[in-house]
Amino acid sequence: MQILNAYKEFEGKTFQLAGPAEYSYKEVIEFVSDVTGVKKPLIDVPPALAVTTGRILEQTIAPFWTTDMVAQLREDNVLRVDEELLTFKDLDMQPSSIDKEAFDFLHRFRPGGHFTLVKGYH
Repeated sequence: MQILNAYKEFEGKTFQLAGPAEYSYKEVIEFVSDVTGVKKPLIDVPPALAVTTGRILEQTIAPFWTTDMVAQLREDNVLRVDEELLTFKDLDMQPSSIDKEAFDFLHRFRPGGHFTLVKGYH
């Protein structure tokens, strides 16, 4: 809402918004798996195979895997030191940790919901 309320101030500016910690995609997947209790196999796929698969699948009507996705997954998305880029601080906001915020959202996707974690509900 801060950007909308002061859109003239932020017009033409670029934001780089990130939390206080850096995670790999694998770490995020493992975190989600731990919180939800849903275990799926993680398989390291060589980049060449991922690109080839993307080339084939992106020809379908609604591709779920593309070469662009492979390129994006191979790129680090971390904060750059650049004085021209605005951050949460410019919005008077403090980012919070994935450990703190994501659990409240993800625990409902556990088989049986959060009730399997708390005694006394059943």
